[in-house]
Parts: sequence; C-alpha cells; structure tokens
Amino acid sequence: MNKLFYLYGIIDSAESFTLTLPEAGREIFNLADNGLGMVVSRAGGWEAGLLSENLYAHNAVMEYLLEHYTVLPVRYGTIVAGEKEITDLINCYGGEFKRQLHRFRGKVEMGVKVLWNIEQEQKEYRESETSGVSIIQEPGSGSPGHRYLLNKYREKAPQMQLRRKAEQAAALIHNPLAARSEEACRSILRTPALMFSGAYLLDRRNVDGFRAEYQHLKKNLPKYKFLLSGPWPAFSFANINCMAGSE
Repeated sequence: MNKLFYLYGIIDSAESFTLTLPEAGREIFNLADNGLGMVVSRAGGWEAGLLSENLYAHNAVMEYLLEHYTVLPVRYGTIVAGEKEITDLINCYGGEFKRQLHRFRGKVEMGVKVLWNIEQEQKEYRESETSGVSIIQEPGSGSPGHRYLLNKYREKAPQMQLRRKAEQAAALIHNPLAARSEEACRSILRTPALMFSGAYLLDRRNVDGFRAEYQHLKKNLPKYKFLLSGPWPAFSFANINCMAGSE
C-alpha cells in the first residue's frame, strides 16, 4: 500500500533532503524529480490533512521554504498517495509548475486587512438620513407601483451607502499599495466588519517600501483597524489547475 504524504508545496530544487523543523514538530522530505521538488511529511490518513494542529506546522514549513527556495504553494490540507503519485504529478504538470515557479522567483506576497466599526458606520448613516433633507415621498403617496419602489429603495439604501463608503475607503488604501506591487487583488466587505482585504505580489527588495506605505496609510486613516501579514508564498496568485490522481 502506498504511504500517504501531506504536501506543503512545490519548490525549484531537485535536491532530495530530509530535515526536522522544531516549529513544525515533524520530519520534512523533499521528493525530487525532473528538476522539481515536492515538500511533504508523513500523513496518517486522508482525514489527517485538515487537523487543526497541522495549520501551525504548515505555516512553519512554508516560512522555511520561502526563506530558502522559490515555492509554489498548494491548498492547505492536500494529501497525496505515495511517491508514485508525486512522480505522476510532476510528469503530468511539471511544465506548468516550472512556469509558475519562474513567475514567482524573487517575489513574495503581503496581505492587508482593514476592519471598521460597522455599528458606528450604520449609526452615522442613520444620523445623516435624519438630519438631511429627504426627497423621498411619504408612504401612501403616489401609485402602488411607485410606493413599492420607494419601499424597496428604503430597504436597500443603507447597504448601498455602506458599500459606497467601503469602495471609497478601499481605493485610498489599495491604490498606493498596488502601485508598489507587481500584481494585486482586493475584495470589499467579505464580512460586515471586514471592510477591505487585499493581497499584493511584490519583489522581495520592495518589502520595506511596502511596509512604509502601509504604515503611512495606517497613520492617516486612524478610524480603521489595519492588519498586515507576510511575507508569504504567493497563495493568492498561484493557480495550479491539476488534481492529485487525475489523468
């Protein structure tokens, strides 16, 4: 029976090695073939991939790999069924792995999240509506169809206004950070409290400049709570279109 391996990532090294990282608490192997390496550790079963204790080990291994190699990250919790499946993956998708490793050589990912006080934002909206001059007719006036549209507008208006405020604030944050990056992506209001989330791919040499820009934004937008992560492998930009065991 094939031994199961937990797969951390793919690296640009054909050197087979075994090491033990105290932070990860397990032995790590590089299973190399055709100029590439698959960095793995032993796994007890398919259900072992997503055990909560694996998250800390996974991050520790990825930090080590990023420091020493170009690394193509895979989905957290990926399990492969032995060395034959490793070889099959490299034989089938090796060209794509190498192309993406070349794309990420010398680059890292930084992440920025920005939280806002959603209750305060909603309160400010209600106060602005109360103090402002309303151009909306009173309920009961106009045709039934017109009243229906007015009611729908009243239902949607708070969410629409909050979305507009989030878009405006996000542009102030994202644009200067993206200008310092090779590639960038962002999302708005993943949750009501998470106003903005951005990922930035940048040259390692530009990390300090990126952090300085982040600190500048944080200082000048004190009403928001900023969170910075990284440097990490390019989790948000890697696109591995393959499946373990697929043809």
